[in-house]
Amino acid sequence: MLLAALPLVLNLSAQQSTIRAERAAIMRDYNAVISDLEHVYEFDIVKDSLRVIQHYSKKTEMLTDFTRLFADDKIYFDSFSTVSDLEAFTMVPGKKGFEKIPVTLFNELNDPSGGIFYDDSKSLSFVYPSLKKGASTTLQYNLVHHNPRFLNKIAFQSYLPILNARFTVKAHKDIRLEFRFFNCDDGFLKQSVYSRGKYNYHVWETHDVLPYRYLVSDSYSILYDSPHVCVSVEEVKLRDTTLRYFSTVADLYRFYYSLLPSEEEAPSPPLAELVESITGNKSRHDKVKAIYYWVQDNIKYVAYSEGYQGYIPATAEEVFNRRFGDCKGQSSLIRKMIQIAGLKAWYAWVGTRKLPYTYSELPLPAVDNHMVVAYNEEDSLYILDGTFRFIDFGMYPFSIQGKEVLVGVDSDNYFIFKVPVSGEEESIVYDSVNIDLTGDMITGKGFRSHSGFNRYELAHAMEGVKPADYNRRVTSLFTKGNNKFSVDSCTFHSLYQHGVPASVSYSFNIADYARMVNNQVYINLNLDRSFSESKIDTTTRYAPVVNDFYYTEHQITRLRIPEGYEISYLPDNDVIENEIISAYFRYSVDDGYITLDKKIKYKFLLLQSDRIKLWNSTIDQLNGNYRYSVALNKPETNSIIKK
Repeated sequence: MLLAALPLVLNLSAQQSTIRAERAAIMRDYNAVISDLEHVYEFDIVKDSLRVIQHYSKKTEMLTDFTRLFADDKIYFDSFSTVSDLEAFTMVPGKKGFEKIPVTLFNELNDPSGGIFYDDSKSLSFVYPSLKKGASTTLQYNLVHHNPRFLNKIAFQSYLPILNARFTVKAHKDIRLEFRFFNCDDGFLKQSVYSRGKYNYHVWETHDVLPYRYLVSDSYSILYDSPHVCVSVEEVKLRDTTLRYFSTVADLYRFYYSLLPSEEEAPSPPLAELVESITGNKSRHDKVKAIYYWVQDNIKYVAYSEGYQGYIPATAEEVFNRRFGDCKGQSSLIRKMIQIAGLKAWYAWVGTRKLPYTYSELPLPAVDNHMVVAYNEEDSLYILDGTFRFIDFGMYPFSIQGKEVLVGVDSDNYFIFKVPVSGEEESIVYDSVNIDLTGDMITGKGFRSHSGFNRYELAHAMEGVKPADYNRRVTSLFTKGNNKFSVDSCTFHSLYQHGVPASVSYSFNIADYARMVNNQVYINLNLDRSFSESKIDTTTRYAPVVNDFYYTEHQITRLRIPEGYEISYLPDNDVIENEIISAYFRYSVDDGYITLDKKIKYKFLLLQSDRIKLWNSTIDQLNGNYRYSVALNKPETNSIIKK
């Protein structure tokens, strides 16, 4: 007889000190609360097969007349699960007690993830009727899981406070489970374990849980901080056999490897001829580079996921013939083309930075969401991501930097590679402009170059833009000075060329920019003021600061001193240096020009609550420099005043 495994608790974040509060304070400070939240997982053996049913129940109470935000609700499911026994209703207070008003309309919609052309995620959306102060809503349903490999996470936190939360697992004694808890401090959950008949029971309870610490955003996942548990089936003992599911990384890898397409025989003549034509007599390094760039340029990324097709790569020939594929299909093609060129490459799985887990922490399909190709050359492992157009060969996609990659060598062997984080000198925006003053308007000519991931961003931003719309588009991308910045002309160089920076020469004007006071003219040479309005208000709920990649901004602004004017004020130089930003502001005067040489290096990917104070103080320092203007006048004698 197999016993349920002891729970494994993993604290991905130590910032849980404010996750709970006194109930009186919750009832005073919020417009509504979830008074009762219950999840029940039933794992049973029926007719010698595993059956998994999840029961869900939620009751929400309206504490004030501000109820509009709480009327809409949703249920999520996919092809691996079916909703049954669904009921939702509102209990409305009246003179004779409470009246039950049921929800009668449920709208089923496809609910694809961002960037996905099609997947099998679905939702049932509905509206609770007749909400007012004192009313309560109830939602309850069952979710029948058709595949025990893909179970839902259980969350102990929501966008509203939760007064009482309970998670119960009822499991047949011949079913071995594992529970992996994340962001649950000691004492957060009260656990009880008991047996009754042929079932083991596990119950976890918690109370008075505050809402999510951070605002939910597209760039940050609440999984980094919010307490939750992942349940998995390790083993099921049936009458004549024992089924093994997930417990270790090796278990997960065996499952993934079983889904890979069988090794194809000889490639089709068109594919073989293509590989020969683009690789020819090139070196190993240049062969792989040529293949990678060909896929970037010729295979369109179309994410299509339904059921197991979300895990099974299309064959290389399918992707080659259709000229499109998802991350798995593009990886299949890249790997096959490298093999045709006489080299070896491997399938590899990875979770983007929206998933906080390592493979040892969570050896389940929920640990990752992406497939790439790994290629080894002279002790350097290259990660080739066909979905990342416009990045140079050898660059690690920023969406997976700092994450683990599960690299499959063969049916029995794999290894884990941690993706390095690119430094701030690998992605640079260099912008040099010369400006002239005409009244309160400045006109200028600039040269701007983008390297690394900044080139990737510029290429994506310009893709599909018609030449007639270039000026308008560049105006929105290169915003300077004030909202009257306008690009008059622009010419791009090497925008979509692999391996070199993209650049643009442009001319512009900014109306109403200089301030004229009597004979004094004030001009702020900080035409670009990055993050000037990005200070975080910590008195309310906020989203962490997320940076896609380390990078550098280097801006040089040269103002021609107008004839007859002299400098009456020149700001001091300054340096900012801390763990998240390095910056300098350098003013100089030479040959009739005032020059501001400004460089800012951004050296972080994610700033959570422990570093928001540093972020805010850094923004204050930047803004302190952004505020300074040079002053010109027409005095009889010249004097330079330093602040």
